[in-house]
Amino acid sequence: MKRTIAILLLNLETLLALLFLCGGIVFLRQAQTNLPISQLTIAKNTLRQYADTLDCQRDNLDRFGTRVIPGYAVNLQELSILAKDLVPAVELIRQTTTLSTPKVFKIPSYQPLADFEQAAEDLKALLPRLSHTLQQTAQSFRDYTAQDHEKLIQSLDSTIVLLNVTADSLEQQIQALPAYARTTALAICLGGLVMLLFAATQFLLLPPQNA
Repeated sequence: MKRTIAILLLNLETLLALLFLCGGIVFLRQAQTNLPISQLTIAKNTLRQYADTLDCQRDNLDRFGTRVIPGYAVNLQELSILAKDLVPAVELIRQTTTLSTPKVFKIPSYQPLADFEQAAEDLKALLPRLSHTLQQTAQSFRDYTAQDHEKLIQSLDSTIVLLNVTADSLEQQIQALPAYARTTALAICLGGLVMLLFAATQFLLLPPQNA
């Protein structure tokens, strides 16, 4: 009787191990499909390009003053709109954090990317600030005077820094998300393999039926 119960328990353990293996593979496939790497890369590169462009324009403004004001107003207005348009890309990051491992029997599911939710929320909050800063900078061109020159240069410097900080945050997400997803999936698969090996060992250690 005890041997029969032991065999039943070992079969259950083997089934759980196989489910863990399958869960790890499924999670890895979901992560590879749902991670918005390409969209985030485009957004990051766009922010870098705008930061470099704005930096060059800032230098021109510092040299030529009010002669280039109209062009700057248009560019900054476009940047403000771009910052708002990036919010959906950041929302994709937040949605990615909801990916969870399959629920196995009474073992609760796990969201291994949940740690990135706060980073995504911070980035989502940062983009409206960036858009607002750009909008304010663009409006400051309307009544620009020589006395406002120094303050405007400082505002442009802050905007450039904010663009680069946002791009850095996106780059960190791009680099961290795939590796973290793979590590989590491999850990789940490894756990399943360990359970399989343990079950196989226990099968081998079972006493003979007539013992």
